[in-house]
Amino acid sequence: MGCRIKLVCCLLLSLAWTSLAFSQETYFVTLVKGEIKRGDAVKIKVGDKLVTREKVIFSRKDGRLILLHPQKGRFIIEPLNVQPEPSGEYLVYLRDNFLPNQQTVKLSTRGDADLDEYFTINPSISKNLLFIGDSRISLDNAKYRISDPSNDFFFLQYSPASGKPSSKRLMVQQDSLQLNRSDFLFNGTPPSDSEEVRIGFLQNYSTDKKVTKISSFFPVFMSIEDCKVILRTIKEILGNDEEKVIDEAMTQLYYQYGKPDKHTLVSIYRSL
Repeated sequence: MGCRIKLVCCLLLSLAWTSLAFSQETYFVTLVKGEIKRGDAVKIKVGDKLVTREKVIFSRKDGRLILLHPQKGRFIIEPLNVQPEPSGEYLVYLRDNFLPNQQTVKLSTRGDADLDEYFTINPSISKNLLFIGDSRISLDNAKYRISDPSNDFFFLQYSPASGKPSSKRLMVQQDSLQLNRSDFLFNGTPPSDSEEVRIGFLQNYSTDKKVTKISSFFPVFMSIEDCKVILRTIKEILGNDEEKVIDEAMTQLYYQYGKPDKHTLVSIYRSL
């Protein structure tokens, strides 16, 4: 009888230890959408570590956390099926809301993207184009040859819901198209989140004005420093395998913000 009691006690202790160990698994925060706090009201940011037993508080129904585990992969935490608290916030226990996420993005094996590739987006993933810091896009494609900068140039065009279309000429230096955030200010203001920007190429401005439309997209912006925080966090989890880190960063950024430029991500990663 005594042996049986000891065996039962050992089994219970083993189960308790396993449960405790699981509840203390650590997950890294790689994306935060909206204002999200820990149970102690401390704001959660990219790079933080959360354990399974924690609770988090979302300020909005459409808030989102993406967590990454070295062995288990990527998880999304959202308050989709949670009723609001009297405060209007949404209380979520991590252990009950782990949604495994297997999204991937097929990466190009080429080097720098040419202009057409750069502005090609997959609407089934996101209609946004993500600009991280200043952008330089190669113009090796002869289709966009500039013979006379005053007559041949790239331009952005924005047509607000109310008002006249605005256009802005873009700068080309050393066979590369230059883009920065100020290029997306039209009459001093950025475009609305719900309205597209078009990029085109105009030849023979002084005569027949031949226009080639390259693409339409919704621009989204991220600072280089914010991108570095994401890359550092993913690198800490996945190790020094550049391809894996860039693949994970590309996937998260594309689905959550907009299509990033792979070459830009690689360049920032190598500067860490």
